[in-house]
Amino acid sequence: MRLQIKLGTAILATVLLGTGAVPAAAQKSADTLRITERNAVPNIDPYYNNLRTGVVIHHQAWDGLVYRNPDSFKIEPLLATEWKMPDTTTIDFTLRPGVKFHDGSPFTADDVVYTLNLASDPASKVSTPANYNWIDRAEKTGELSVRVKLKRPTPAALDYFALVTPSARKAMPRRRLAPALTRSPRSSRASPSISNVSRIIGPAVPRASPRSRR
Repeated sequence: MRLQIKLGTAILATVLLGTGAVPAAAQKSADTLRITERNAVPNIDPYYNNLRTGVVIHHQAWDGLVYRNPDSFKIEPLLATEWKMPDTTTIDFTLRPGVKFHDGSPFTADDVVYTLNLASDPASKVSTPANYNWIDRAEKTGELSVRVKLKRPTPAALDYFALVTPSARKAMPRRRLAPALTRSPRSSRASPSISNVSRIIGPAVPRASPRSRR
């Protein structure tokens, strides 16, 4: 049995080296998992990157108003605790209280309005305009409530909110991650200030594994 295990390990290592894949390495002392990707991510701003690797990073680092439960595939609350559709082109979101960005600043309706209006503005030149061009505008209706107006009835609206619409921080002053990371893949100009997207933390939000946050 031990010989079979050693032989299997050797074969696996040969396959990985032959394909150019690099196995993930865990740094136990720092409680860190490091994964090497074949392709470099041109921009870690999720609105200016449509590579699969960038999408994976986006889902690990940023949260949206809702998320899709990986077990049931149902849309469930995340940064929004509830939502209503008074008509076919309006969605009213109630936001989760007590949520903060990684720098300690509170998450409010201003951040959601900023994110949605910037992402849906053609002048922002996001990487995948079709993900947001159905949004007409977002309006603040309270410190923790937002109304989103749609250009047309969009049955997949909540799926878009769950999969490709993370919330960014409306912040001043604008802080760039790095010159090379703030440029749209389509343009040599620096991307708009949505590249100041910040990770949102606390309070604990129950979600199905493996999407649970600490």
